[in-house]
Amino acid sequence: MIHLKDIPINLSNHDFNFHEYKDEIECSACLEIEDYCENCSVFEWENILETIEWISRSLQENGWETMFIPAWLGGWDNSVRGLKDPLQEVNAENLRNLIFPYNTDITSKLTMSGLPDQFEILVSHHDRPMGEKIIVNKGNEMQEM
Repeated sequence: MIHLKDIPINLSNHDFNFHEYKDEIECSACLEIEDYCENCSVFEWENILETIEWISRSLQENGWETMFIPAWLGGWDNSVRGLKDPLQEVNAENLRNLIFPYNTDITSKLTMSGLPDQFEILVSHHDRPMGEKIIVNKGNEMQEM
């Protein structure tokens, strides 16, 4: 689990950091528009999904079967947000839905320093650029209501 705790993990569903990797990019279409072309954007999104899958597997390998997600404050009006069922199975799809909970451009930062018991997801979007903090707790001992 120590490998997850080392540094925050930044993930985005829209900003694939073209300028950070510009020297490594060989695609002429990307270099011409100075951003990822449609084909490379698909490739970058697949890399994000593979990262989420890796995080999910790492949690499972370290004993996480379920995760408990209490309500959080979010949106422009600081209203209570939450899941219909706050006890979720640990898998890539459920984790992706926590990292990108809304149908909009989102940048999320996962801070895993609370492992092995919990981690945080800071979800930033147009209504809440400073981010909504979602605390994810290990839920193995909790029961569904």
